[in-house]
Amino acid sequence: MNDEILTALEVATLLKVVDKAVYTMVQKGEISVFKIRSQWRFTCQQRLEAQ
Repeated sequence: MNDEILTALEVATLLKVVDKAVYTMVQKGEISVFKIRSQWRFTCQQRLEAQ
């Protein structure tokens, strides 16, 4: 299991979308997220499950 933690910008780069699209996907419940203080973070495990 890969526990690498990614930022929204890194996720956007992996998905080849703008970072605003990542935030929209989170708000729609398409991508799960957790917060560290006020910043959103994503795990690579989520990325693997989506493929």
